[in-house]
Amino acid sequence: MPKTLDTRTFTIGSLLGRYERLPVVLPEFQRSFSWEKAHILRFWEDLIRCEKEYSSSPSTASYFLGPIVLIESNDRLLLLDGQQRLATATITLAVLRDVARNLDKSGGSKGSDLARDIQRELIEKDTDPVSYALTLSELDEPYFRNAIKADPPTVPQSKLRSHVLIQSAYTHTVTNVERLIKNKALDDSLKIIKSVRDALTKGITMVGMIVQSESDAYTIFETLNDRGLRLSVPDLVLNLLMRRAPDDTARKLVRQHWNATLRELGRRDVSRFLRHLWVSRYGDLKAEGLFAAIKAKLEGSKLDSVTFAEQCADECDDYVSLIDATVPLPSKEAISNLQGIVRYLQIASAPPLLLAGHRSQRWLRLVGQCRPFLKWRLADC
Repeated sequence: MPKTLDTRTFTIGSLLGRYERLPVVLPEFQRSFSWEKAHILRFWEDLIRCEKEYSSSPSTASYFLGPIVLIESNDRLLLLDGQQRLATATITLAVLRDVARNLDKSGGSKGSDLARDIQRELIEKDTDPVSYALTLSELDEPYFRNAIKADPPTVPQSKLRSHVLIQSAYTHTVTNVERLIKNKALDDSLKIIKSVRDALTKGITMVGMIVQSESDAYTIFETLNDRGLRLSVPDLVLNLLMRRAPDDTARKLVRQHWNATLRELGRRDVSRFLRHLWVSRYGDLKAEGLFAAIKAKLEGSKLDSVTFAEQCADECDDYVSLIDATVPLPSKEAISNLQGIVRYLQIASAPPLLLAGHRSQRWLRLVGQCRPFLKWRLADC
């Protein structure tokens, strides 16, 4: 663990609000937005539970939302852990803003005034030109800025899985807010929106762990995981690679290769890719967890972080070509076989087998051996 560790208690409003002069920014190595519907629903349930307590006793109500990890500098707060919660909080604020404004259908301005206040006080920073309270990672920030933080928002095409999840979080939250105010008069609806906003920004607290360097943060991540706060395999793998990288130059290369992998995968699940890649190289994991296997292999073979990240990016190109059945093949029969396996039969164990065969240049024979089974299965459909 880090030798020195400063801790502070934050509310979401104190981190994102107008009185915090420093914007919250994700570092280059951070993962993309990854919360799915179940996470968004749990966040909303926590918020509504907090709102009930806060509305009845605002001076004493407090709902703990877990720890975050920060590095504090002169011009920003570098957010090393807590992205999913703060991004979801910002999405929720954007939904409250948009729903409030849409209440002004009769020509009034009360909803628009509340929407303006939410935007200026909790989403934007008072700077020229306008900046924002929270900035996500390189792959997510352009989409997040246009689809969520901009007022009015626009919805660009979602090219990555994280973009789909951001838009999904927005859509689910809109449904939840509209359910709260359904059949309510304008003033009652605005009162509910204000109460949810206040509970979110004033009633929810987090413990901020202020560290001195990114290497301290990597140690904290693995410690949190070892103590039972389970992080996803891609998060842990990226954290491991960054922790083992010897300097900033190596960390930037790791991030570049990792981003290339995410771009190539698009909307596909990076966890599934890592599992398929591992099985194609080293066989079944059996009882051992994927991250434990990757960590043991990297540390045992002295494989450096940049090389492993580069291997992931390189093999991802072949993986996607195989999954999409667009890899160049010498015959129509081979193309037909591949399409049958990955598109029509959707055999879950096929990607590791095909990737291993492709790597060793024996994969045409492997695909050909599946032909009799393929004919039988298609005839049975």
